[in-house]
Amino acid sequence: MKDKMSLKILSKKLIGKNLKEQEVKEYLLGKKAIIVSPKRQDRSTWKTLVAEAGIEIEDIHLFTSALDALDVMENNKIEVLLTSYQLNEGECLDLVKKHIERVPDRTDANCIVISDKNSLSISASVAEEEADSYIIKPSSVKKLKELLTKAFYKKCNPSDYDKTIGKACELIGFGQFEKAYMILDEAKGFTPDHALTFCFQGHIKELNRDEEQALIHYKAALNIDPYHHRSLRKSFDLEMKRKNFGQAYEYCKVLFENYPINPRRIPSFIKLSIATNNYDNIIQFCDVVLSIENMMGAAKIPVAAGLAIAGKHLGQSGNNQSAFMALKRALKIAEEKDEIVDNVLESLINIGQAKLVLQYLQKIPVIDRSERMEIIELKSLASTGQNQKAFDYGVKLLSKNVKTQDVFEIMIQSAQKINLEKESLDDLIEQALNTFPLLSEYFLNL
Repeated sequence: MKDKMSLKILSKKLIGKNLKEQEVKEYLLGKKAIIVSPKRQDRSTWKTLVAEAGIEIEDIHLFTSALDALDVMENNKIEVLLTSYQLNEGECLDLVKKHIERVPDRTDANCIVISDKNSLSISASVAEEEADSYIIKPSSVKKLKELLTKAFYKKCNPSDYDKTIGKACELIGFGQFEKAYMILDEAKGFTPDHALTFCFQGHIKELNRDEEQALIHYKAALNIDPYHHRSLRKSFDLEMKRKNFGQAYEYCKVLFENYPINPRRIPSFIKLSIATNNYDNIIQFCDVVLSIENMMGAAKIPVAAGLAIAGKHLGQSGNNQSAFMALKRALKIAEEKDEIVDNVLESLINIGQAKLVLQYLQKIPVIDRSERMEIIELKSLASTGQNQKAFDYGVKLLSKNVKTQDVFEIMIQSAQKINLEKESLDDLIEQALNTFPLLSEYFLNL
């Protein structure tokens, strides 16, 4: 009895699978496809699977890079794009943008991105460009076939709402904004959950340079769905453009707390947190960024710079513990960026961590040190009470013609503390006055 039941279930599954594959074949009938991957094996396998799904072999075009594929898309209607994410930097996303631009009615098109890596940052980048499907490449061809069939099947039976949205997007692509806006009004009758409809209407207003009305429509979308990804992004970008940083920060916060982070947005998120004095949030944000696999390369410099600025300002406000945490992280990930490292080291001195700075500097060969780094070592020696060493190091800097206000100030103060003979001290002060004649009163009163 159990065996018969199992056979019936299996039979139903097979019938359902065959019906789904037949619907996909009908959907793909007459369509053209482009496949882009730097790997020959991928191109060959994906071509076979796309042909099995329903596109004629002669209508499937293979490319190793984005450039030639973009040329073909520019001059032909290509309904299906299947591309590897692992092209040259940014090229995959350029392909996605061009595909959507050329076929704006997405009920009649399918853009599928396949990635070798399972990465939240990649999925965030792909999602933001509105690719129709994102697939993490499985180990077996059978599983890939199932995933591709699923991606194609999503487009087989568009609802009246989907068709109306598709038609509106097509009109937007042709510049017929007023007609598109009216059709979007009609689309609201198909579903109570029409955040996307308001978002597209906001986009039309933005294209017409009516930013106030655009924001009103985006807010209407967010009143329906407070986490509507496209509306949050559009609102954030427009508020940033208008320099309404406080409001932009609110949208940034919702995106950060609810969605994977697009690497492209990291610098603007950090700058916005600085502009709104949310320094503690920079540390939290950067910690999340650095914890994401494959994010480090893209995020390294802006994250280090953000942590350095946060640490400096937290130290100035007296929050030395948080400042120390931020500065240590910045120092760890900014080893090759001298300007960031120098700023971090100076901030560490200012919060009483001069010993840590000296330990760090000991690891750097003298030949690799910048002039500013040498002055930082002088400051560290003075800050840790090593007055004789500070004075001797200052003499060395003066002999190298490193004559800054900081160098003279620290040398004069160190000389006084080690009771340098008066004649030598007077000579040092005179040298400072000759170098900085406008600061004579300052040096004489040290």
